[in-house]
Amino acid sequence: MKSIIKNKMVLVAFTAILLLLVIAVVIYNINKSTLSAGQISALREQYPICGIDAPQNISMRNAPLSEVIEISDSFVYGEVVGDVATYTVDASTGNTKLDDKRNQNGINDSYDFYEYTISVISDSEGMYAKGEKITISSNVCFMDYNPKLSAGMKIIVPVFKDENSKSRHYYCVDGMYYVTDTGYAISAFDEAAMPSEKTLSGKKVNDVLNELKK
Repeated sequence: MKSIIKNKMVLVAFTAILLLLVIAVVIYNINKSTLSAGQISALREQYPICGIDAPQNISMRNAPLSEVIEISDSFVYGEVVGDVATYTVDASTGNTKLDDKRNQNGINDSYDFYEYTISVISDSEGMYAKGEKITISSNVCFMDYNPKLSAGMKIIVPVFKDENSKSRHYYCVDGMYYVTDTGYAISAFDEAAMPSEKTLSGKKVNDVLNELKK
């Protein structure tokens, strides 16, 4: 009888140890600081590389990450809210008569843009409050060049303030990252095209934001 009880106690202890090991492995996989190259590659179908084929008749240069850090106002980590919207900007020379004359001659200085609303979670320079709503915008000719976003997606994006609008910002694909459900950043641009730059894909969000600080 004692032997049976002892065997049961050993089995319970072994099972408990095995369960703890499984839990430890799960916690490690959740909290580990970087993803492997293989894990990043497996995520690429969901988080594709963009900024490759420039719009027709437009010459593009991919900006190095160090340059984007230098010229951007901040890198915002946030969640996309709602659907994409479009708007038109009418440029003016500042001279009403000249503007009227240009319009009469079929010269139209109207430019179409699209934008997403972002709910800020944090940002690299501490410029925004958590929950603050801002928009990120770009010319419509870049809609297929930049990543397609949808409500609920989380991203890290370099922003450039619009001097004429407090909440509106411009953005670019260079220096932009998708954020996975488990909090890892995956570049939206081709990091391999700039081998001299730091590679941040696969790192946790907070680690990436620290790397993107000016």
